[in-house]
Amino acid sequence: MSIDNIAACAVRYALTRASYVSASVPREIMAHLDEITANTISVIIRDITKADYGDGMACDRENWMRFVADLNKELDRRFV
Repeated sequence: MSIDNIAACAVRYALTRASYVSASVPREIMAHLDEITANTISVIIRDITKADYGDGMACDRENWMRFVADLNKELDRRFV
């Protein structure tokens, strides 16, 4: 399995959890961002922005939105 598949699967798994993974998954992906394709980054951004965060998960949503901002910066850096 490629790092792209692992990253996308980890995000999709973590989006459904109200726990520490909303911080740990983005942190680990950011540590390996240079190994992840722009296409996968775009898919991850789409998944996060379309996720239903439900009630009581405001801090998790904030973590995910910070991650999206970081991913968008990376895409901007790659395509300048």
